[in-house]
Amino acid sequence: MRARMNIAPIKAGKKDETITFFKDTLGPANSRVQANVGMLCMIDHTEGNAIAISFWPSEADNTGNPPSSYIDVSIVDELLGPRVLGGYDVDVRGDMSKSGSATHARTNRRQIQPGKMDEAISEYRDSVIPAVRSRKGFVGGLLLSDRDNNTTLAISLWTSEADMLANQPLGPDSLSVGSTVRTECEVTYVDLD
Repeated sequence: MRARMNIAPIKAGKKDETITFFKDTLGPANSRVQANVGMLCMIDHTEGNAIAISFWPSEADNTGNPPSSYIDVSIVDELLGPRVLGGYDVDVRGDMSKSGSATHARTNRRQIQPGKMDEAISEYRDSVIPAVRSRKGFVGGLLLSDRDNNTTLAISLWTSEADMLANQPLGPDSLSVGSTVRTECEVTYVDLD
């Protein structure tokens, strides 16, 4: 499975319109695309960024369904600044049956040591998800990887901001290089189950 992630700064005074656009236009339009297998839209209030991640069965489905094929991208240009696009493999997709109740998400971006990606994926799947699954308010987790750049993006979904903040991420690991970059976001649209 592949994930296409767009991150863009929200233009001044356009936050509420961006949230409405995610909820009422982008999310539902993306979900109607036949090949699509999910969508997650978030607002990072700290950095002022909008984050949209769409999920596809294959890279061919991902590239064969650009956003311009199902939304008017001129609306996006009115709301957001320059977009940064990233492509990822979806290596771990935990139980998403409760993901529709998510209101907040934490993302953890890590640089992985060369040659350690498979070990990092196994650690997330076999240790992190089981450890976090029982925490109050946790409703789903994903691990995306970019093997070309040795990076992972872990996403945990929570039923409330309070639950997310009460459940701090697990400590440092021996597979990462440098610091983990964390964001805490408001979930504005989720269709992952």
